[in-house]
Amino acid sequence: MYYPEDLFEEILRGPQAEDLLTLENALAVSVHAVVVIAESAGALCELGAFANHPALREKLVVVVHRKYRRRRSFVMLGPVRYLERHTRSSVVYWDWPSQDPEHLAEEVLRHVRRLAKETGPTRSLSNPIVSELFLLAFVFVAEPTTRQNIVSAVTYGFSPPAGDAELVAKSAVAALTRRKELTRTEAGYCVSEAGIRRLRGVLRSTWRESLVTATFDDLRVAKLNSALRKRQRGPRVGGSASWLSPV
Repeated sequence: MYYPEDLFEEILRGPQAEDLLTLENALAVSVHAVVVIAESAGALCELGAFANHPALREKLVVVVHRKYRRRRSFVMLGPVRYLERHTRSSVVYWDWPSQDPEHLAEEVLRHVRRLAKETGPTRSLSNPIVSELFLLAFVFVAEPTTRQNIVSAVTYGFSPPAGDAELVAKSAVAALTRRKELTRTEAGYCVSEAGIRRLRGVLRSTWRESLVTATFDDLRVAKLNSALRKRQRGPRVGGSASWLSPV
């Protein structure tokens, strides 16, 4: 589970900060579903904004207090009615706090699973969560490397507009740094032991683990040859100690 504020923490701060409405497209392609508990002014604002987004409005699970079900308010006659009639999204009516919150969690999860089968996230670099793994692999090969090189790597494999690639790259770097999977040194960004453990875990989940691990190692050797010996050597097949293999 992710909070939008966590996904985009770094680019929501500072004088050049983005706003969450601008980041809706990145959010829409990143998740299976978005759960909105309509009990605060902020949540109601999110509901109105998300219901108007062509992708997000198909991925919502909205929890509304049962007492509002027949209210003739803008929220009920506007976004809630629209979602119920015209989208795949679900509206769950609940009577909190008198009803068991565990039952509410189970009900929400049931709707999230249904949406996950129908409207999954994009498996491309436009998804900040997917781009995290790509960037871990990229930095592992290219370390130490600069933020600009990281942004360029994402932009290279990104569909237009390129401006969105920079937002996604910054978001992924911030998340990886916050979890201490990337570390920043004077020379640039490097993968930490925690980041290497995550890469190993991902590799173990694929039947091509040995092939992918060897490819990583060959790319890293080629990069080191180029950087330290001022010459490029073609990837070697086998024979190199594996940085990603468990010690």
